[in-house]
Amino acid sequence: MTLHTGRTTSNGAEPMPQRTAIVTGAGSGIGRATTERLAADGHRVLALDLDGEQAERTAETVRM
Repeated sequence: MTLHTGRTTSNGAEPMPQRTAIVTGAGSGIGRATTERLAADGHRVLALDLDGEQAERTAETVRM
């Protein structure tokens, strides 16, 4: 059985249930894009990166 909520994700697809995602390499590149996308789709995201300042910048971007 599929639950249809009437909501759509940023790409127009049916959304996944809200989850918590841990994204490594979230400070730049694919990790940053993944973090932004998951946050835009309503998921809680833990943004991790070896460069803590870059991870914090990503986190600030998605908090807005």
